[in-house]
Amino acid sequence: MPTTNDVRRYWNAHPVGVDSVPFERGSREMFEAIYRRWLKIGTPRRAEFLASCQGKKVLEVGCGVGTDGRFLSEGGVDYQAVDLSFQSLKLAQEHFRLCDFPGRFVNADATRLPFADHTFDVVYSFGVLHHVPDTPAACREVVRILKPGGMVRVMLYGRHSYHYYFVLGVVYPLIWLMLRLPGADAIARLGPRKLRDVFAVCRQHGLSPKRLLDVSTDTSTAGQDNYNPHSSFYSKSDAMALFAGFEDFEFWKSEIKYFPLPWFRSWAEKRFGFFLHMTARKPKGR
Repeated sequence: MPTTNDVRRYWNAHPVGVDSVPFERGSREMFEAIYRRWLKIGTPRRAEFLASCQGKKVLEVGCGVGTDGRFLSEGGVDYQAVDLSFQSLKLAQEHFRLCDFPGRFVNADATRLPFADHTFDVVYSFGVLHHVPDTPAACREVVRILKPGGMVRVMLYGRHSYHYYFVLGVVYPLIWLMLRLPGADAIARLGPRKLRDVFAVCRQHGLSPKRLLDVSTDTSTAGQDNYNPHSSFYSKSDAMALFAGFEDFEFWKSEIKYFPLPWFRSWAEKRFGFFLHMTARKPKGR
């Protein structure tokens, strides 16, 4: 099982989004490219979430380079953030400095958040809690620091998703076969960049269903600290168990890649999207 230090080393080496744009790390151009793409891709109910945060104290658990935080701050939200990665926090601080926003960023492990009980009205975490080796402990911390009546909004990787089934049902047997074939490097070069990278990681570090799922979720290449060490996947019932006792649960799905039938893409994304979004409310008496 990967450790917190393993996860920190990976995200120090690969702050989210940085590897995907052709600009110097920490430059204004890098931040703008990441942010423009983030706005273009869009996320269901983003505007509604911004409106729901007005006049409330918001904490983001796992801020990366501050992309989501910039959107909330531009909307006038009272925003604060934590991240495990020192390098991500440095970039987030620079991002906010360039935007002339007051940044309040804290280096912290999600399983030991440095805040008193009942501090925040909203806790937001997009694509982070599933990378924590002890996700249930991180969710208990979210519950602890959230005020009674407060809202949690998270995105977790969905287990009942096209991505999950495709990786285990198609990519896994393909990589298994390639590792046993002569001339597999030449075969890998015929495929997309992601297939080449996944093949190189599995050839160097070994193939297992978990490792393949781990490296399928983010930029991963062979070499020390260069492949994502941990990702977990959840169903709706799993997510509800992580926040047991909460109320007003709402779920929706988004994000589907490598789907071969464009005519059914919208239908499939709503049912088998990779991103499982959830909002829920902490009972006022808790």
